[in-house]
Amino acid sequence: MLRIRRHSPPLRRTAALSAVLMAFLLIPALAPAPVQAQDLPAADELIERYLDALGGADRVTDRIASSARGSFSMPAAGLQGQMEVHSSAAGQMLVRIDIPGVGEILSGYDGEVAWDMDPFQGPRVLEGAEAGQRSMQTDPGYYLRSASTFPTRETVEQTEMGGEACYRVRLVTEEGWEIFDCFSTETGLLTATEMTLETAGGPVNSVTILREYEDFDGLMIATRTEQTVMGMQQILSIEEVEFGEPDAAHFELPAPIRTLVGGQ
Repeated sequence: MLRIRRHSPPLRRTAALSAVLMAFLLIPALAPAPVQAQDLPAADELIERYLDALGGADRVTDRIASSARGSFSMPAAGLQGQMEVHSSAAGQMLVRIDIPGVGEILSGYDGEVAWDMDPFQGPRVLEGAEAGQRSMQTDPGYYLRSASTFPTRETVEQTEMGGEACYRVRLVTEEGWEIFDCFSTETGLLTATEMTLETAGGPVNSVTILREYEDFDGLMIATRTEQTVMGMQQILSIEEVEFGEPDAAHFELPAPIRTLVGGQ
């Protein structure tokens, strides 16, 4: 595997990793802002510029198989721990967060079964819209914001998010899931994302701000992600990235999840 540590000035982050992280704590769609009397660039152009800014669509696709390590914190709750994210080219994923005094928080998808496990709710197999959304978020078309995954792609306004001017683009899947991406007017990079996250308790609202992009072997990765979920901010920081297929053991279902699947 090609392992790369942070060493260059803050620049950007990879679409693939970005999508995996957002799969763990995603964002609900806010009501689309009315289109204003602006000369707005087409969504297709903004997405193409974004992929070019990351390093090119081919490089993004080639780097989907990866592992990243860093830290997780929830300042208001005084929580902090270590985080690792693994994703395969086949669409498998695992997010592991280890918080001292709390334990492990796990979120995974083995290509068929989507699941979560933590000290608060225990093991849980995702079903229905939750499982469908998890599956979608591991598809290459999601990372690339492709028209095959998002038949509706339209620029709705020029605005500001996270202190940066950006173009807001509305993306809608065939299932009706909406995402609002904000692409920097200066760099073309993704600076913010909004969407609705399906949960067992119903849809929840969240906004993600992406900061401090850095170059990891020619692929730009946002090394700091600030997610606000139901008024609570969570900060994900990336310190190291390895490109290549992770150990397959990362994607094996934990015993408690296998038990639940066997009982269904």
